[in-house]
Amino acid sequence: MTVIDLFGLDEEAARERFPAVYGHVRDEVKPHRDTNARATYRNNWFTFGEPRSDLRAFIRNLDHFVVTVETTRHRLFRFLDAGTLPDNKLVAIGLDDTAVLALLSSRGHVHWSIEKGSWMGVGNDPVYAKTEPFDPYPFPALLTDPAGPEDDARLERLRELGRRLEALRARILALDGAPVLTALCNHVERRREAIHGGPPLSEPERETHARLLVPALMALHDDIDRTALAAYGWADLIPALVPEAGGRPDATLPSEWKGEAQEAAEQTLLARLVALDGERRAVEAAGRVRWLRPDCQAPRLGDRGPDGQGEMLEGPAPVPEAEIRWPDAPRAQFRTVMDVLDAAAAPLSPDDVAHAFPGRLTPRRRAPVAEVLGILADLGRARAPQDRASFTTPQD
Repeated sequence: MTVIDLFGLDEEAARERFPAVYGHVRDEVKPHRDTNARATYRNNWFTFGEPRSDLRAFIRNLDHFVVTVETTRHRLFRFLDAGTLPDNKLVAIGLDDTAVLALLSSRGHVHWSIEKGSWMGVGNDPVYAKTEPFDPYPFPALLTDPAGPEDDARLERLRELGRRLEALRARILALDGAPVLTALCNHVERRREAIHGGPPLSEPERETHARLLVPALMALHDDIDRTALAAYGWADLIPALVPEAGGRPDATLPSEWKGEAQEAAEQTLLARLVALDGERRAVEAAGRVRWLRPDCQAPRLGDRGPDGQGEMLEGPAPVPEAEIRWPDAPRAQFRTVMDVLDAAAAPLSPDDVAHAFPGRLTPRRRAPVAEVLGILADLGRARAPQDRASFTTPQD
């Protein structure tokens, strides 16, 4: 499937550079957008969907990035080529490190995401809403601060396993009659259950598993799980969760075929992740953040240490310290947003500005902030690049 994507162009530029495309979008899209209740959709009718400027900035220089389906039976992660435009049913993560792919695919993160997420649909499938499953997830320190040769070796091992996982799945999916990934995960979990007390595999199942390289895929996931646990320093959990006979079930979705030892180990794993998250929050509150993409994340905050390599404050560029509430009156909204931009030490994205106000960062919060920023830019009261990914006041 292909899409028309005019992101980064205003209406005049789209009309001048791509007149045929502009005419098609004006005829086919604008009539529908004109009746849309959201101002951003009506005013920017020539733009595909609602642009995710922060995400686009994160993936602009990447060859690929990580995605997961928002609601799915099995929680799994894959790479998409950077030329792909993800739709609203995908959660896109602007990272291309294969070590991150391996860690996200490990049972520790999968269990965390299921516990932190919600459930939806006829099958009561897990939902991956990034605010809880991803944002607070504490990656092992070796991902950002390897402490020596042992950490370096484990990090490289994770990267190699991530590369192999993506390559093996691509090879399987290219086979004649290959199932979709969800069905492939069903086969892996079925094999795990058969190894650990579930019904034995039938001969047709064995033949299917052999043809689809299921034993190799299961073994690769086991290697990822063992390496991820070791990366955290929690190798003591490996015997209960990933014994040599094969990783236990419940790796990508809940299973009835697990015993008390596995249950206890999973609870210990989750408790340790929660405790590590608490430690990270305390460290970040004191001013130290472990960036996953320092080249993109750190510049948004400005330098906070010698030569830009020292400690950095958590969150967006500084805003006034007093709690700011989003005003009801439109005139006050414009004044308040201007105050936030004036107080910032660096350009702010629309989400950065929205973060200045208490409460959750919901679409209802984002929309009016983005609309006010757009109007301020149109009036010359705020300065923004063409893609309007960040805003400053004119005097900056």
